[in-house]
Amino acid sequence: MIEIGFSAGELRNGGFSCKEIKEGGCADVALLEGGFKARMVEAVDGRAHSAADGYVEGEWVDGLRAKGYAAKELKSIGYGVGSLVGGGYSARELKDIGCSVVELSGHLTAGSLRKAGFTSKQLVAAGFSLRHLQEGGVPWKELVIFLRATHMELEKAGYAGIDPKDAIFKQYRPESVTTAMDKAADKPADRADKAKGAAGQGQGQGRRAVRVARGDAMAVRASAASSAWAASSAPRGSDKVGRFHILHAVSKPYDLTKAEPKSDWGKLAIGTRVVRATHTNNVGAVFFGEPNHHLCWYTTNPAEVLVPIEQVLHAGFIMEAATLPPLGQEGWDIDEQRQAVNQGATVLSEDDHQIIKEALSK
Repeated sequence: MIEIGFSAGELRNGGFSCKEIKEGGCADVALLEGGFKARMVEAVDGRAHSAADGYVEGEWVDGLRAKGYAAKELKSIGYGVGSLVGGGYSARELKDIGCSVVELSGHLTAGSLRKAGFTSKQLVAAGFSLRHLQEGGVPWKELVIFLRATHMELEKAGYAGIDPKDAIFKQYRPESVTTAMDKAADKPADRADKAKGAAGQGQGQGRRAVRVARGDAMAVRASAASSAWAASSAPRGSDKVGRFHILHAVSKPYDLTKAEPKSDWGKLAIGTRVVRATHTNNVGAVFFGEPNHHLCWYTTNPAEVLVPIEQVLHAGFIMEAATLPPLGQEGWDIDEQRQAVNQGATVLSEDDHQIIKEALSK
């Protein structure tokens, strides 16, 4: 904008922040002449503009916080939620200046957001699972009362020692009730009606974004570029149901600050929510006894890929370590199985496989 003749004052009147104008190449003197306060200019002065130069925005913001800058002040200057979190501002401080639970969910845990005053229902609506709430210290009775969680859902989330005959289930969990978790999970019974409303929408649209945290295992809808991936990283699934990859998140979700022209999912615009992830290698499909008991084995692969969050089908699930089957029940080459176990192979459970297939059908 500066290059094509707009002054700092004109850009300011047009809604651009001090930070955006500074990063567009405007000098500090011009920012002051454009009506920005000296304190605002100081907050963006002397900053490198590239990670390649060793610049970490969260560290810069931490220094500004130490100088007495309030979170609200830095937000008005143009710093995003991720930078404010990285700079040490608390969930409570960010909630108090109007940051929503959805904005904060990609940067903070369920426990910290709960302590900041967000309700369990708000956390689930933002994409947190019951397991995230359990890890965040939310009492199980609260989940029954406000989310109508079942005993089975609570056990799967990690709560232990709960009496399934506790009176609270009868009081707050009548069989006919539609729960908050049912709505958040987008149950199959609702899918036919939603499919009608989503007719004509592109791949990945019309779906609720899945919450992803650094370190999560995640299932991702296969991209058009998947055919170019190595055979060991080829997607699972079928043409009828759809295909997916199992990846591991190595970053928190974040918004692109510049367009990415060469993503496996095509060009990604500025502002696209993405996560960096590493591949896995498909080891094989194993059948132990029952033909419907389908377990997929995966080993790690350090190759990285940039994934749009809207392409994530399922995340945060636990993949148990693979073990060798009993003698005589090997479903495929035992030497390959033994090698995979030695490489630390993990297993995609049938329950998670079903969730992924259901998500693919949306």
